[in-house]
Amino acid sequence: EYVLPEVNIFEEKDGYTLEAEMPGVNKDGLEVLLEGNELTIVGHRQHTPIAGEPIFRESQTADFRRVLL
Repeated sequence: EYVLPEVNIFEEKDGYTLEAEMPGVNKDGLEVLLEGNELTIVGHRQHTPIAGEPIFRESQTADFRRVLL
């Protein structure tokens, strides 16, 4: 199961910049795959156990994945 991250894509004179909202993902947890015209980004979160019982939680603990064509 994956969470769909929100992305912004900007065209610049030398190429493109892609920003993806993937909280909890560091550089080592990021995968970028390009196959033909399909760009896939995957962000693996580092799961830190939290002491106590959650009372309210909106964020999911699943990893991120987005495919752009």
